[in-house]
Amino acid sequence: MIKLVKCFKDDPEFIEPIDRDHVKSLPNSHPAMEFINGLSSDQFKVLADAAAYLRARRLVDCLVDAVMHRSELKRFYATVKIVD
Repeated sequence: MIKLVKCFKDDPEFIEPIDRDHVKSLPNSHPAMEFINGLSSDQFKVLADAAAYLRARRLVDCLVDAVMHRSELKRFYATVKIVD
């Protein structure tokens, strides 16, 4: 968790989005996304559990983005033209 949080050291202050329409996805080139993409499935699950437990919204959003990038859901959304 500490390694992931350090990936945000150069980012501007996080402001909680008012709704899902205002959530900004991080590009895969962001240090946090590179870190997450390097995790094994087991490590990813542990990190997701920790982020949820801590109610760390920014980290949970990153993990959701990573899942979307890893899975077939992204292809599905593109096929049916649902904005993520």
